[in-house]
Amino acid sequence: MQVLGNNFTGFFSPNTIALNDLSAATFDPENVAGQTYLTTLTVTNISSTAHILRLKVKLTWNDKQILETEFQSRQPIEPSESLVLTNGELFTNASSTYFTLFSGGYTGIDDIIKIDPTLKQALLSGYFPDGTIKAEVKMRAVTSAQYDEPAYFTIIVKNTGDITLLSPGQKLGGTPPQVNLKPVNFMWNALNTGFNKAWITIREFPENLPPTQTSVALSGTLFYETPDDAAAQDLINNFMFSDFLPFNDGCYYAWQITLDRYTQHNPVSPSKRPRDSESLKSEWYAFQYVTDGTAVDNESELKTLLMSLSDDAINVLFSQGFIPAGNVILNGRNYSGHEAVRLLREIIQKDVDITVGN
Repeated sequence: MQVLGNNFTGFFSPNTIALNDLSAATFDPENVAGQTYLTTLTVTNISSTAHILRLKVKLTWNDKQILETEFQSRQPIEPSESLVLTNGELFTNASSTYFTLFSGGYTGIDDIIKIDPTLKQALLSGYFPDGTIKAEVKMRAVTSAQYDEPAYFTIIVKNTGDITLLSPGQKLGGTPPQVNLKPVNFMWNALNTGFNKAWITIREFPENLPPTQTSVALSGTLFYETPDDAAAQDLINNFMFSDFLPFNDGCYYAWQITLDRYTQHNPVSPSKRPRDSESLKSEWYAFQYVTDGTAVDNESELKTLLMSLSDDAINVLFSQGFIPAGNVILNGRNYSGHEAVRLLREIIQKDVDITVGN
């Protein structure tokens, strides 16, 4: 006798995860034991009759099908009985404790890389590219003509890329530029994935002991770090940090940006400061803070030089209350203090086209 649907219900927990890196081996159907635990599917018989369960599993990457298989339970599922299945038991070609493979499947990575050139290039390097992986699992009694409501599981993959520091300061190894702005504006750039957060760390060093590549993380004193999750979210949204911190005259300061990094071994979780093994760090930038006459008055000198260009767009900005940040960025390098003024003096001696943008 054929029965109607509404015999089984199912849900994934979690039903969505976000990752920066996802290994190609995560969905290796020939190595179920090697698949990292990502989620579980709980299937419950909500009818009053025991049924043999049929599962239809479909897996896609950016809506392109990777896998489609059907499994059938070895024994009837009793009323109110639940089965809990891991992703390794679903995304496989093999029969398992509870199910036998009924139809479909795939042979592994060799088949997956035929789907899309971008997918092929990334998987051959060992990882899934940016995109969305979706699993759809349909359930029905083997005697039913229709499937019950499906359950869905989604993996969002977005790489963070590199972290680029802009200002203040410059890479360790040279003479740190002087900065006398208040407040000091820390600016940087990276890809905003929508789920990563960022932390800033600032370390202070005495005037007679500037930071070096070998000493920066081990010496000096911790001057400031992002205090909480809300501030970390704000930092990634704005790519800037600015506050009237109590910088000491003559001291050197080194700063670094840290992003949390999520993989199949460390998916997005409640707010936390990432461990070093779960994070992506920028290089260190350093500057010397000065308050006396040893520093160039960046704001007034740079403003004077910019106004000498007699450019209408620049003059409008000044009339609206904008002031120079005190930094000049050229070919990826940040210049401040005396260097910024010297560079701008050289530039205005040449024919330049000026564009004012956001």
